[in-house]
Amino acid sequence: MKTILAPALAPLPETSGYCPHCNKTHRLGSGRGYEIARRLIQWLTGSRTIALYARNDRGQTTPEDPTLATDYLWGAARGKMFGVMECLRPDGSVLTLYAFSGQYNGRWLVDGWVPPLFDVDEFITVTGDTEKEIKRLTEELAAYGKGHPEKTILRQRRRLLSKELTAKIHNLYRLHNFNGQSASLPEAFTGSGGIPTGTGDCCAPKLLDYAARNNLQPLGMAEFYIGRATKSGSYRHGDFSAPCAKRCSPILGFLLCGLADN
Repeated sequence: MKTILAPALAPLPETSGYCPHCNKTHRLGSGRGYEIARRLIQWLTGSRTIALYARNDRGQTTPEDPTLATDYLWGAARGKMFGVMECLRPDGSVLTLYAFSGQYNGRWLVDGWVPPLFDVDEFITVTGDTEKEIKRLTEELAAYGKGHPEKTILRQRRRLLSKELTAKIHNLYRLHNFNGQSASLPEAFTGSGGIPTGTGDCCAPKLLDYAARNNLQPLGMAEFYIGRATKSGSYRHGDFSAPCAKRCSPILGFLLCGLADN
């Protein structure tokens, strides 16, 4: 993993979203997010793994899991957004939550990192057979020559399956806010048009949902990019960023509802 140069200290973008229920924009500042994020970046650099708990109950070092190595972030898959959130427990003690966007090297669940907004076992059950059928149709399409009449039928079938699967996946997501409310992704999404792929998988939604479900009060949050730059160059190693406008902003209003703006 490459050496990380900490970015210059500057005000971090806030996390915010419009809530139709309250007819206002809810906000959460960065708090001590920058400071906590810098410590995490330094730790990830030195350890070369995202395994936060590398010791067993006896304090012995456990074998490294190669799927959690940070070298993955510098390969063909490129880098990833990470997030930290400082929270207050009901007893007044402080807790830090950690998140990575989407999957890490094919894994939804990693000890020490907040989980996705859906039950992973249910996700696998719902998507498994349909994804296999979509893959089969794709392979069958590739086998036919250009202009073959069967290709139109196969494309229509694949398109319909993909649309049905997307709807099923969206309804697996359960979002929770600080008013004790929960909603599916279609219910919480306020954007125009369809729900973009990956909505609900970014760091901010994961962190806010986990905090709401566990009676934690967020004090501040920061998101940052680690690894090889995106092809477009819009995200570079060490960059801090606000939650994305297309996928995050349309659900942040619901997720932040009930949290005293700070």
